[in-house]
Amino acid sequence: MNENRSSLAARRDAGDSGDPTASLATVAANYRDELVRSFEAAAFWSAIALPFLHVPLLLSGLTTTAEQVAFVSLLALNVIALVVGHSHHESER
Repeated sequence: MNENRSSLAARRDAGDSGDPTASLATVAANYRDELVRSFEAAAFWSAIALPFLHVPLLLSGLTTTAEQVAFVSLLALNVIALVVGHSHHESER
């Protein structure tokens, strides 16, 4: 029984009330933050890599409608990746 009381006191001193919903909320917030950071990193690196896909389309001359649609779609995807990945900082990891 003393061990139980001392562990409760240690958790209370550490700021843990023992409330499972508080712990769950903390875990969910940590996972959400990690997911957002991962998504931003993927968008950041996609924004760097996507322009290399524009080169073959531009060299082919964009003569067909399919090539024009592909180019505009890649361009839009690149802009979205730039906006989403803008706040990625590698040093924060």
